Amino acid sequence: MIEMRQRSASWLLAATFVIGLGTSAAAETPMEEAYDTFREYRAQCTAKHGYDPDNLGPLSDFEAAPGEADWRTCVYKGVREILMPKTTYPDLYRDLIAKDQRLTQQVLAAQLTRQERRTLIEEMISDIRATESAHAALSDKAKTSESEQQRRDFTRRMINDLRGFTR
Repeated sequence: MIEMRQRSASWLLAATFVIGLGTSAAAETPMEEAYDTFREYRAQCTAKHGYDPDNLGPLSDFEAAPGEADWRTCVYKGVREILMPKTTYPDLYRDLIAKDQRLTQQVLAAQLTRQERRTLIEEMISDIRATESAHAALSDKAKTSESEQQRRDFTRRMINDLRGFTR
């Protein structure tokens, strides 16, 4: 039970912004770069506030860990300043923060457990991941289509130019 509570604290941003944006050897997208920057920022929040959602001691279902509130405020700021300007869907992140804030208040009021909050936030994270991934796929497809169109246009021009030899 304690282990489950420890993992449940990794809620919003420990798992949140992995959103299908892993780094690769190819050039990173602006969102991937933002995620890398955000990950570093999140580590700074952890160091500054002494709260690490991945390494919690035993907590009751309805209590906040020492430094957790300040850490959350710090991480929310990072989401707003680092991730939201780079995404096509800033409202999804705004909604995620607002929901996490509401759910956290419910946890502290003993109306919701930390695990229930985690489950609800992970559902939103999954939706964001799917939306961001779909957008990335469409963007890649559009770039490929544009490149293919440019190649076809070049081929047509080349063929038209070469037809001059047949006249």
